Amino acid sequence: MTLEDIGRKANELETEVGLTIDDVLHKVTQEAGEFNDAVQKYRGRYCKTKDGTTTKIEQEVGDLFFNVISVCYRLGINPDNLPQYARNTLVKFEERKELYKQNQC
Repeated sequence: MTLEDIGRKANELETEVGLTIDDVLHKVTQEAGEFNDAVQKYRGRYCKTKDGTTTKIEQEVGDLFFNVISVCYRLGINPDNLPQYARNTLVKFEERKELYKQNQC
């Protein structure tokens, strides 16, 4: 199954239950927060007990990725191109790395 197939199926299911693109964008924000919480718990930050497995992180990144795929598909962007978009961002990051170094405390 391709990411485009996942996007198509996600959109079908969202339409069936009445979710709009705005609802899905809200889910992206919500899932990003849950992903952050899972990472911080794994690292032992902001909580007294550290989670020693990445299971919750994997679940949350799946939820986040699913919703990003859905939004892309709704906008006519083929989600199968996401790896290329990530490579493009990597190039930009590499070009700007000195700026990042200069802005660190």
